[in-house]
Amino acid sequence: MTLHRLLKTHPGNSTRFRHHRGNRLPHDLIVVDETSMVSLTMMARLLEAVRPDARLVFVGDPDQLSSVDAGAVLTDPVRGFDGRPDSPVAALQQAHRYGEEIRALAEALPARRRRRGDRRTPGGARARRVDHRSRPRVGDPGDCAARGPRRARDAAAGGDGAKALAALDRHRLLCAHRDGPFGVRHWNRRIEQWLTQETGDPLHESAYLGRPLLVTANDYTLGLFNGDTGVVVDTPGRSTSRGLDDQR
Repeated sequence: MTLHRLLKTHPGNSTRFRHHRGNRLPHDLIVVDETSMVSLTMMARLLEAVRPDARLVFVGDPDQLSSVDAGAVLTDPVRGFDGRPDSPVAALQQAHRYGEEIRALAEALPARRRRRGDRRTPGGARARRVDHRSRPRVGDPGDCAARGPRRARDAAAGGDGAKALAALDRHRLLCAHRDGPFGVRHWNRRIEQWLTQETGDPLHESAYLGRPLLVTANDYTLGLFNGDTGVVVDTPGRSTSRGLDDQR
């Protein structure tokens, strides 16, 4: 659950919670994931609500995303304990979610911020430019960006939501911005234009077949949570298409 759900929001007061130093949490152990994204204020509220004899474990990457509010509640303690023999900080070294090239790149990014002159690509990986003005050709980076959506569209047309989601999960186009020529909105439009040119589908429709969906707000009634993904599929016998697949 989120920290807000754990502490239970206090009605009429957005900065206080039902659990506090006068009404401690009952748990013996609390594990906080993605700790780098916790704000200083929220961390203060959590610490005052934890029992003095409880164990509190913070998990996260100090070099990853930080809170949008004030504070660096994971980075500062990790750096503060650096080199100390009594440090409670443990660094996990074995990655199970990606290969060696991605690991080398992830490790090089913080170092590059310290050494601006180093522009080598670690792990032998190659960076290739995508020409956003032309249609993607087979084998080029633009084709890779559009390949997943093409396969997802075909699976969605057959009503196979699981296969459509799997096709989308095989490719990701990462953008550093939301707007502008290198932003998410621009590249979503470009890929939709490429799909229109190939399939003739009217992708100006808001719920075209194979359209990826991303949940951006929790809905506890429907059992949907921020970060869940889905895809629009053809559902025979219904007047509307079911957007989110049950597999999250």
